[in-house]
Amino acid sequence: MSKNSEKKNQRRKKRINREKSRKLKNMEKRSSMPEVSFTNRATIDLDFTDRLRDLVDVLSQYKPADIIVALGISDLWLPNISSPIRHQIAYRVLASMSESEFRGEVELDTYEKFAEFSHAFYGIIQHNPMLEDYIPEQDWGEVCIKFEDDNYKVFYGGNVERIPDFFEAFKIIHSNNAQAMNDVKLVLMMQNKLINSLESQMPVSIEVGHIEVPSELFWTKARGVLLSLSTCIKEFVGGGYSSKLFTTLGGLEQISNFHDVGDLAYSGELFRYCGLNVDGEYYLSSPRNLINIVIDIWAGGVQDNLAEFPPVMRRFNEFLSLRFKEESIIDGPFVVVTPNDSFQCVFSTLIRSNDESYLVLLSDSSSIDKKVDIKSDLIDFLKGQKEWRLLNLRNKKTLAIQNEQGEYLSIEDLNVVCILCESSSEPKMLGFDEKSCHLFFLPDFITIFDSLQDVSEFSRFIEYLNDNSGAVMHGMIGSADMFASFRDSDELLVAGANKFDFVMLDTSMGTDWRFKVLREYWASLPAELPNNYALWRLADSDSEVLYRMHTRSYNQFSWSTMIGKCMLHFVFDFNGIEFDRENAHLIETACHCFSDSIVQRSEYLKDLQIFKYKNIVINCIADIENLARNDESKFTDLTIDVFNNCQLSSVDGEKAEFNFNVNLNCVQSNIFDAKTSQFEYKCAVEVCSRISDLLGFDACNIAEDPTLFETSKLPPRFRQGEYIRAFDVPADANVKSPSSRHFKLARKNLAIIFKKLGVTPGKYELSEAKSVIDQAKVGLQTIVHDEISQYRREPLLRYCIRQIDALTAEYDLQVEKSRQSLCHEVDYDRENYVSSAYEKFSIDTRRYKYLLENRLYYADGGSNELTDDLLAHCLANIDWLLVLFGASDTLHNGIDVGGVNLDDDFIPSVFFSEDRADKEKEYTQIMASNTLGINHVESDSLDFTPNEKINWDILNDAFLKDNLFTFKNMLGILSLLAKWKTYGGDTEFRWHYEASIVDVISISNKEFPDLDRNEIESILNFLILNPKEVRTLLGRSDGVVESDVPIWDHFNRGSRYTIRPLIEIGGERIIWGAASVNKALVIWAGNVSSGYLPANYKWDNTQTEVEKIKISLEKELESKSFEIFQRYTEYNRKSMDFMRKFKKEKFDDVGDFDVLAYIPDINTWIAVECKYNQPPYCMKDSRRLRDLIFTRKKSHVSKIDKRGSFLKKHSGRILELLNWPKPQGGVEPKYIDLYVSRETYWWMVNPPYSTNIEFVKIDLLDNWLKNLLSKK
Repeated sequence: MSKNSEKKNQRRKKRINREKSRKLKNMEKRSSMPEVSFTNRATIDLDFTDRLRDLVDVLSQYKPADIIVALGISDLWLPNISSPIRHQIAYRVLASMSESEFRGEVELDTYEKFAEFSHAFYGIIQHNPMLEDYIPEQDWGEVCIKFEDDNYKVFYGGNVERIPDFFEAFKIIHSNNAQAMNDVKLVLMMQNKLINSLESQMPVSIEVGHIEVPSELFWTKARGVLLSLSTCIKEFVGGGYSSKLFTTLGGLEQISNFHDVGDLAYSGELFRYCGLNVDGEYYLSSPRNLINIVIDIWAGGVQDNLAEFPPVMRRFNEFLSLRFKEESIIDGPFVVVTPNDSFQCVFSTLIRSNDESYLVLLSDSSSIDKKVDIKSDLIDFLKGQKEWRLLNLRNKKTLAIQNEQGEYLSIEDLNVVCILCESSSEPKMLGFDEKSCHLFFLPDFITIFDSLQDVSEFSRFIEYLNDNSGAVMHGMIGSADMFASFRDSDELLVAGANKFDFVMLDTSMGTDWRFKVLREYWASLPAELPNNYALWRLADSDSEVLYRMHTRSYNQFSWSTMIGKCMLHFVFDFNGIEFDRENAHLIETACHCFSDSIVQRSEYLKDLQIFKYKNIVINCIADIENLARNDESKFTDLTIDVFNNCQLSSVDGEKAEFNFNVNLNCVQSNIFDAKTSQFEYKCAVEVCSRISDLLGFDACNIAEDPTLFETSKLPPRFRQGEYIRAFDVPADANVKSPSSRHFKLARKNLAIIFKKLGVTPGKYELSEAKSVIDQAKVGLQTIVHDEISQYRREPLLRYCIRQIDALTAEYDLQVEKSRQSLCHEVDYDRENYVSSAYEKFSIDTRRYKYLLENRLYYADGGSNELTDDLLAHCLANIDWLLVLFGASDTLHNGIDVGGVNLDDDFIPSVFFSEDRADKEKEYTQIMASNTLGINHVESDSLDFTPNEKINWDILNDAFLKDNLFTFKNMLGILSLLAKWKTYGGDTEFRWHYEASIVDVISISNKEFPDLDRNEIESILNFLILNPKEVRTLLGRSDGVVESDVPIWDHFNRGSRYTIRPLIEIGGERIIWGAASVNKALVIWAGNVSSGYLPANYKWDNTQTEVEKIKISLEKELESKSFEIFQRYTEYNRKSMDFMRKFKKEKFDDVGDFDVLAYIPDINTWIAVECKYNQPPYCMKDSRRLRDLIFTRKKSHVSKIDKRGSFLKKHSGRILELLNWPKPQGGVEPKYIDLYVSRETYWWMVNPPYSTNIEFVKIDLLDNWLKNLLSKK
């Protein structure tokens, strides 16, 4: 045996021994990287060199083509994703070997041989924790890259993070380079084919550096795909793609020592090739990293000269313009000029955001040092200059930058953003002072600007960077990581009360967050888009088969659906067209109707030839001559065509685009009060027929298909009704609520308060929790009251009135929409929609009412101007204060168990019983159903209108004695103020109105000539909310002023905005909101008609008459219940007292049965208790009602239980006494205790303890009986 053979055998034995040892320790155990020092570096290098020789020995047994395919399979196996360096070392060693070194004595043509090869490779090249120190995103084509007109599935997780953004930067820089574009298209196609050809792999739980042999099934499929790609690559390379993407055997130098690996890996040069050319055949390598390899091969930015910058600037500006509104992005290039000179620096773009403006400067790393002091240089250049402008070098126009107030910005207020225009993935460290301007690498800038909701968010991000630059330990943290923390933290890095010298961010935070965003985005999109993907975002839609989309600028909308394999879009564009609100809404409704009409009939239409196209786009253009009108002429001939002037715009491969003029008058006329889906059927037939005609296809006489025609008789899915508001407000509400950022900041304020109190983190419950909460409540009150008092009084009051009215109008419209939808089919859950709308409305209005009443209380003196951001902060603090009030009241009144939990940073979370959220959801959905009148009988409601059941003359006389005005006239004045424009008080609809008391009296006299001027003045004085009374409670003789607006009470709050909605300003002038005034009218009329005053006013005469109304209603409730039971059984009695009726029987005294019903067919007894309860409006009221119904000694339930027991004991005798028939068939008797009320209250849905009593609202009793009888 030769010495060389002996050495080889020795090395093999060593390798076998190492492999055995590795298997014993489990494949997933990794040897650690030894500590590096000057003494052991040589030892490490020597060991590594030995391992490389071992690897060469292993590789030389096989054929190069087999090796690279085997490495590719191992590289593609998802559990091996965190071991990229080991694979790159193997690729490098393979490419450094000459062709003569491969003996090819073993073919890797079976799984067993592949597994043996893999084990040997894994055993030789071990995990390097310095280089393989993280686990990339385990993805399999969830993210796409749009290139030219196609979507390509790509691998996101790999050596380079956020690869789609690096690709976008690459396009901006290199789009003029045809060779670079061809190269990147090749690798996009390869990754797309790999992903589509192999089954998706699910993420697995692995450790850093994990490596394992892929499964046999995966090896079989992946090997076939990689070998087939070899042929495809050869064709592409021959078609003009760059040969430098591939290397050859012996084309690379062998790695000389261990430490070279780190340097080469860091620079991306360990193996910067897409594959290997072996005997003229091309084989892929590093399949997950193909895109970044191409990017790095073409690495390089732009040169800082005007000859080469314009194309890059143009593409950079196109990227921004596609994503933001036109007024936010102003294209350059610009230079700063004065009347006599110009600043020698070219800016690409001006970005506008409210009062912030940013000049964007493009640069590369070679010239970045010249830009370090750009802002300072610019200030020096303009020193002493009164005027300066931006000169657009493209059109030679000048631009002066102004803020929202029209004031010219000083150069000090102008921000400069410098973009390093390079797409290379090679890390760079720059010595750049960001105090002068903000520096972003182009891929980071793309990550950020592709994610922004609007440009104003960028201003907040810059503020976030400035605030946290000293706290974050930067190291390898980049702008994308900071933006991810900005988003994930709701713009507040430190959320609690504790302060930190440094905050550590995960270096992969940016890429992890970006992957999640992109994955969700691509998962939500339809298979095809109408046009450029960067424009479109998915909007809210209740349908599972329709997509509602809008462009980022909101200039275009689309309703889209899938018919077979064809994506059908109905697009409408508002650019350049001025619509009134009704037609703007109607064109979207029309597109929605067109898409829905077709998808609902897809079973009959899917085989039409037109749907062989992958993408059909119909641009719906409103026919200006046939817009919807509000006059009587709007109802046209219902048989006219919906579309006219239909044209084929373009046909490109598998996409066809059309322009259809839409007759909106026809649309409106057909959907108005629609009874069937005839119009929807007509739309589906007309769309398909017209597209078929324009494409030259046969429409298969779909208009004569009897089965399809039957769909025209179905209930309508689109219907328009009339709705006349009871108050005068504008059509569009601009509602403003705090963002999650504001709420989080408010929570931080509260955490600081808890910490200052000296309480320790932990869980506090019941009385202990109430004590802690009450202390924190006082601290937060101080902050809130101080904030409120700092604002100028009158502007804030006006703002609150406008917002309350906007919220009221918005909710009113949402409820009406749902009510009208009961006449047609919908895709959404009506009860859930209304309950969610009510929850938002009640929470938002509660904040604004608290803000209004508190600011009204404080005398004028504040100087702070209103800004949306500051007010949002104040409202968020108010929200948390109201949470504390609610929690304290809940615990105080024993409504629920609960408390507060403080984490280690003193961040509070208020909690109640575990099932509280489920109970609230159930209750709000029941209340929403009641609001919509679902399953109710309207005639069974106990709702009284004027002149019915109530002697209004007597009531008015009583009111006049107590208040110097009548109830009727007060309602009349409220009605007039609610319809102020209608009555001529203003020329426009407004969110708040203003008038002098004299003018109000004058118009009131005009509308109500018999109304005395003094009485009108008395009414107005009463309805004006008195600042001195908003913090007082009725019935307190001591006149105590409470520490806050007493929201813990309701009935004793006689001065609250909801019932006294006028605000006096500047003496003899008042302001009000029409919706709020109408709300007050409804409350006053509703409460009095229900037998209660809206507050505990000491009006003896009025109270006497109102009490009579209540007694009348109580009797009416019993009568109505009895009437309803008579519809279903003749065996019932009203007000039945058996002890008094049948004295000889000597029955126990259990009181009278309000209604007793018996249904012989099902042998069922129903004992009905009718109770008319005063509604609860606060926690104290809720406790009162709970005690009244459930927990008092003589509660309603205790009496019901007595009567129930009585009935079970004596039912047989009762049948005899009442001469009712005995049940047939031996059915066991069933006894039901039923509690009937006018309204549904919390405790009736969620009793404080288990009970067999059933609770039902009077107008739902008929439906309850139907359901009971349907079960027999």
